[in-house]
Amino acid sequence: MPNALLPPLLEQNFADIRAASAGFHSYTAPGTVHTILTRPELYSVQLNGVRLRDWVANLAAGRPVENVSPAKAK
Repeated sequence: MPNALLPPLLEQNFADIRAASAGFHSYTAPGTVHTILTRPELYSVQLNGVRLRDWVANLAAGRPVENVSPAKAK
């Protein structure tokens, strides 16, 4: 399956999960790294003006967060 097909499929999967679980939130960073939380990129990735580090901190603190993805890039 070409990589170009992955973002819309991922977005549809997230929409399905959100429909079943209102508390589900996602931040999909651009690039090829699969797990970013343990990597230095956690502190440098930013998408749509939202730094991943700040998004994770807000989520962990129970503050509201927006879902972030390249498909919703401004």
